[in-house]
Amino acid sequence: MIRCLVLWALLGCGETVLHSPNESEANRAAAALERHGVPAELIAGRNGRTSTFELRVDAADAPRARELLAAFGMPRAQRAGAAALAAGSSLVSSPVEERARIATAVAGDVEQSLEAIDGVIEARVHLTFPLAEDSAFGSEVATRPPRASTLVRHLGDAPPLAADDVQRLVAGAVDGLAAADVEVVFRTVRVPPAADGWESLGPFVLRSGGRAALVVLLAVGLAIIASLAALLVWSRVLLRRARRHDG
Repeated sequence: MIRCLVLWALLGCGETVLHSPNESEANRAAAALERHGVPAELIAGRNGRTSTFELRVDAADAPRARELLAAFGMPRAQRAGAAALAAGSSLVSSPVEERARIATAVAGDVEQSLEAIDGVIEARVHLTFPLAEDSAFGSEVATRPPRASTLVRHLGDAPPLAADDVQRLVAGAVDGLAAADVEVVFRTVRVPPAADGWESLGPFVLRSGGRAALVVLLAVGLAIIASLAALLVWSRVLLRRARRHDG
């Protein structure tokens, strides 16, 4: 608590770098900034009946914060996941619409599973599937098995998981999809270098290069406290001497 109060007391004017209606996405963005040395404050609000979440940083950190958010692809649109199955465009969906919704939901769930792995910044899964249930497309089911392509954006030079693991995860979520029919592409996310980072000194968070100034400030404060304590002791000594003299 002391750390946060001192930090935001020293921050001065803040600047908003992200607006999102999704609290979990705003929290992910705040955590990403904190991990890379940019303190952030998450402010919740409302826009009519809709909740909104605002991420604010010190004005001096705003350029780097925006670079980091852009590198991480934040904020992201809310994924459909299994919720897509409940959102039809009509009361009675055609077979093609129903299969498209299922593919979108499955892809969204697999993306979330991949992004739960430490080091994975973003995952995208694209599924192709036969349209044989609709007679207008003929009997494609026997000639076109499902296929998938997956893009995994990650931190570090080496991917946090093997391509075989990604293939098995995607294939296991789609009925009839073979692991060999899943294409996997890895992309490294390069974190922008910190031009003006932060460092810790005990319970305090301060900009790099500000350690000496804080040490001097603390030393002056301790010297003042010591002087006041010495003055108090001397006053008590004088008071005792005065009482003895009067006695």
